[in-house]
Amino acid sequence: PSLPQKPPMVASVGFVGLGSMGRAVAGRLSSRLRSISPKTTMHVFDVNASAVVDFVTTSENIAVGHETSTSVIENADLTFICVPTTSVSKEIIEQVGSAGAGNVIVDLTSGAPSEVAEVSDLAAGKGLKYIESPLSGGPMGAAAGTLTTFVAGDTGTYGAALPFISAFSSNRYHLSEKAGAGSATKSVNNVLNCMNLLASSEGLLSLAKFGVKPEDAVAAINNSSGRSLQTQVRIPTEVLSGNYSYGFSLKLMSKDVGIGTKFVDGDLIGKKFDDVVKGLEQAVGGEEDYTSAVKGLRLGGGIAEAEKLLLGSSPLERVDQEAFMPADIKLLVCDMAGTTVDEGGIVYETLFNVLTEAGVNLEFQEVDAWHGAEKLKVIEHFVNRHEFAGSADLDNRKFRSRCDALHDNFVEAIKRAYFDDESKISLISPGLPEHFNGFREKGVKIGLNTGYPVEIQDAIIKKLGMADFVDTWVSAQNWGGRPKAHMIHACMRNMGVDDVRHVAKAGDTLLDIQEGIQAGVGFNIGLLSGADGVKTL
Repeated sequence: PSLPQKPPMVASVGFVGLGSMGRAVAGRLSSRLRSISPKTTMHVFDVNASAVVDFVTTSENIAVGHETSTSVIENADLTFICVPTTSVSKEIIEQVGSAGAGNVIVDLTSGAPSEVAEVSDLAAGKGLKYIESPLSGGPMGAAAGTLTTFVAGDTGTYGAALPFISAFSSNRYHLSEKAGAGSATKSVNNVLNCMNLLASSEGLLSLAKFGVKPEDAVAAINNSSGRSLQTQVRIPTEVLSGNYSYGFSLKLMSKDVGIGTKFVDGDLIGKKFDDVVKGLEQAVGGEEDYTSAVKGLRLGGGIAEAEKLLLGSSPLERVDQEAFMPADIKLLVCDMAGTTVDEGGIVYETLFNVLTEAGVNLEFQEVDAWHGAEKLKVIEHFVNRHEFAGSADLDNRKFRSRCDALHDNFVEAIKRAYFDDESKISLISPGLPEHFNGFREKGVKIGLNTGYPVEIQDAIIKKLGMADFVDTWVSAQNWGGRPKAHMIHACMRNMGVDDVRHVAKAGDTLLDIQEGIQAGVGFNIGLLSGADGVKTL
């Protein structure tokens, strides 16, 4: 149907659910929000309070954090829900009071069609305007704005939500006004996705046993009639690379397969395939990326043997051989603490102690959520929140004096922690100089960037002798903190690299990865040597 493209009068947008997918969608939406509706505010909630803090602090003053999902829905004209299951969506809507009546809910969660219909009826009973809009395309598609949305529900409500959905979705399909049609279509899509991945991988495992290299087989298939998204993209990028990091968990894929096979209940798409996927989920682990399911296939002979057949070598050997680095990279920019420097987490313990000893009331996990950020910005955030009720002008003399004094205290405390005779600060690995010099011999410059003040950065580099194997270094104190890209661009200028596609960024925090994305680097590397784990990175 013909739908209005002119943005409706929406003064506020809500977003509930900042997990792997939700964070990517919400981030894309916040970056486009003011161009859609210039005065719109974004209200956000997640059960993980640190995810809310992180989102609010990186949203360019657009987002406001809330302590409940109900508060978001009742304060926003239009709210997106992106949670793991429809039962969670139902719980969220059950809690909404009369203050939410008339507001729009766009549920990005996929579920059984009958369950979605129940949620739709529940929302209608509370006076909410509800449509479903499950997604396909993963976190990378969300970040690029290229997701596919499977929409079902009232046409007029969809028209009101369309300008905002368009911020993260370039492929939008209003399939029906019948609640559940979107999830039904999405579930069939994911059954086909998973079936194609596993069938293709079984074929590659058999060919590998026969002596055909998987990469050669994929190349041949991709120029033949058996090619698909899985053989062209997912298997080369996630499976044969050993990455298994598409960003969609095997647990959620198994959920969608269960819904789709029950919905279709046919000869091929039915209970037998659902049982296969659930068995792989149990063997590999539900929290693992769905592409890792191939490691559990019977033809692989076990996870370790399957990886050996598909990769040809262990992931560690491949890293040692530097096979992961694209040939056109000219500059590798690395974080310091947790990436190239092992300081045992002292920096955040010190920051927490300085703040609490000065009377700022907070819990350690609140500071811990700020890994990779400029330390002065962290201090400003907590002083503003705890002493100025979140309304301080950054140029206010009293506020500025308080923050600067605490930052000076932090610098002195970290000096004592890092540089006294008993300090255990060291390189992240004894082999780091040889590893970096190996890159330099191949024409790759090495840069360091950090949230440390310049004085601390210089002292660490001197103490650990890093100037002998690093070409340039910059601090957030001079260039502004992550996730903004200024530090990467400064390293590029210092090294005479003028094309960001020839730059790689490596770090151990979400902010490092976001910094690389904002800069547009050609290669972004998340390292499991420091603050954040596989799921976050």
